Amino acid sequence: MTLGDGVEALLPLRALQSEFEVRWREAGRPAGATLYVLHAQAGLHCQVTAYFSPAARDIASALDATPCATPPDLDRLERLAGA
Repeated sequence: MTLGDGVEALLPLRALQSEFEVRWREAGRPAGATLYVLHAQAGLHCQVTAYFSPAARDIASALDATPCATPPDLDRLERLAGA
């Protein structure tokens, strides 16, 4: 889920984190269900993208996220919420 550059992504990212945490708790805190964020340089700006772990598929779907390939920079993902 692409959220835009670093500045414009701040509020949507906080809202996504909050909504994920609520849905994660309501789902019984499923093991492995995690929300990650990647800050990647894109020209002059930083592109912010949120990724849901495969175990968070139901939460991602409820939040209108679409499936994608595995992120190329797995070692640069930061855990934002979940297990």
